[in-house]
Amino acid sequence: RCLADLPRRWSVGGLADALPEGPVLNVKVAPSSLAQTEFVHWCKSDPYYAEKPPYENLVVPFREFARVRESCGRGQTGRYYLQMPILQGTTSGDVLSLPSPGSSLLASAAPLREDLAGLLGGIVEPLQRRGHLGRFEAISLWVSGAGSLSRCHYDDSANLLVQCEGHKRVLLFPPELSAALAPYPLAHPLDRRTRIELEQPDYAAFPRAVELRGRGLEVLL
Repeated sequence: RCLADLPRRWSVGGLADALPEGPVLNVKVAPSSLAQTEFVHWCKSDPYYAEKPPYENLVVPFREFARVRESCGRGQTGRYYLQMPILQGTTSGDVLSLPSPGSSLLASAAPLREDLAGLLGGIVEPLQRRGHLGRFEAISLWVSGAGSLSRCHYDDSANLLVQCEGHKRVLLFPPELSAALAPYPLAHPLDRRTRIELEQPDYAAFPRAVELRGRGLEVLL
């Protein structure tokens, strides 16, 4: 039952109606010419990899973000992406509201808080116990427009993806193919991400990429 109302309340339109006018950080805008949405924390200190982030950060109300996101498909340039941390786990197992725009906006939206509580107690915590997935770390809200493509990567913890609106295509590779995916070095801003363009692999530059053929598991949410 805790998931029954998520598609309606957590859609872009539902959030725009529920959330008050207020600042939303971590709205990133990249040029439309960028093939992949490289929205990462571009803060690595190694001077060898000193690069300018290929996107800009905006501070706009959620409703304004929803408006410009909708406009992207009607001639407006740019790719808009929202990354909003909401809840965070502690080493003791407690769940805290993050001191961020996400938690401050949710403070005035009781149904959204109830959804998160139901998601944690009804789904996340049972999955943790049954799958031995380790402690709860965080809940984040991610919103993009049509056609957004993220570079293949691995995360530091197990993920539960809940798709509330639209579709998300995920391509999964087994861990033993990590080396064949040629990840960036740890000091690089894109560490944990592949250097290979999976849509058009450069087999001359990355000969082990041939090992990836037919090994990806495609999931559509």
